[in-house]
Amino acid sequence: MKSRGVPMRGHRLWFFCALLVAHLVAAAQADDYGTYVGKVVVEWLPNGRDMKLTQPFAYISPGDTRWEAPEGSVVDGASIPRIAWTMIGGPFEGKYREASVIHDVACVQKSRIWQQVHRAFYTAMRASGVDATKAKIMYAAVIYFGPHWDRIVNPRQVPLAEINLQIQAISRLASQDERLMNTWVSIRAPHPDFGTSTSQNAAEIIMTFASPKPRKLSEKQFDALKAEIQAKDIPLTEIENYTPSDALPP
Repeated sequence: MKSRGVPMRGHRLWFFCALLVAHLVAAAQADDYGTYVGKVVVEWLPNGRDMKLTQPFAYISPGDTRWEAPEGSVVDGASIPRIAWTMIGGPFEGKYREASVIHDVACVQKSRIWQQVHRAFYTAMRASGVDATKAKIMYAAVIYFGPHWDRIVNPRQVPLAEINLQIQAISRLASQDERLMNTWVSIRAPHPDFGTSTSQNAAEIIMTFASPKPRKLSEKQFDALKAEIQAKDIPLTEIENYTPSDALPP
């Protein structure tokens, strides 16, 4: 009895279809810059400069990190340095609007290190349709002229028996770029008039993590970096570690 195999032509067709699917999947993954949840809906505040979100808005970056901009958040575009405004006209104009809102809120919250926040700004711009060259120049602007901070983790109402466990857990979650600067623990002693409630037998922990700041660039040096991005389309890692040709030795 002869076995019925797939004809050679069918094998070739299946093979090429598999290659096409693999190529499309790889291309989709390469261009995955995340997605937005909701829309930016705001109202202008009386000072004529600030806007308040009237609906929650979020961005999910590659890797499924969720960046929340809660309802009631106030944004003013201050996290986008003015040196970049000549490119876009303003932080809330055109395709930069959604990314600027996410960046503004994250810079106020400071719950993640500044490197992650600025990188999310880049991927959010790309998710909004900003072309790679402009997005990289904007990324360079926030890296070298935008806000930088030390991250503070402040859990409260920590049971006394779990203080060390909490400190260890927080330390394990720290980024490779961070260094623990100090840890402060405040223990609330029970008040004799109020017995020994759980809230009074708890601790507050404040842990400060520092991460390295980038070198300072002059406007002339930034213009040179911008020209290099436009000419060579350099990767983000080169932008982050840029050394100007006229930089003084360390």
